[in-house]
Amino acid sequence: MKGPSSAEDAPATAGSSAKTPNRGLGDIKMRNCLLSYDPGDKLKAVIAADQTHADMGLPAKYLETCRFWFDDLTDSERMLAESARNALIAGSPELAAQLAMKLPAAPQPPENQSS
Repeated sequence: MKGPSSAEDAPATAGSSAKTPNRGLGDIKMRNCLLSYDPGDKLKAVIAADQTHADMGLPAKYLETCRFWFDDLTDSERMLAESARNALIAGSPELAAQLAMKLPAAPQPPENQSS
C-alpha cells in the first residue's frame, strides 16, 4: 500500500491547517492578481465580492476576482469578513479595519495598481 507522496497529497485532519487561502478554482483565477495586505483593500474586496460592476463602478474582472477570493476563504474567515463588513456598515471603521487585518491577502483594488 502506497502512502501519500507529499504533504499536499495527505488528507486534512481535524484541527489541521492544511487548507490555505486562494486554492482550487479561485487559485486559477487569482494567479495574475496583485494581492494586498492593507486592511482597507481587504474591506473593499469583502464588499466587492457581493456586488456587480454597475453597483460600484469597478471593473468586472476585479469583482469576479473578489468573489473567487471570498469563496476560497475558510468558514471562520468568511465569518470574520462578514463581521468586518457589518462593523463598517454600523459606522465602526476602526473595528472593521482591526477585523480585516486578520484576513488573508485580498485582491488589490484597481485604483491602487500602477500601470
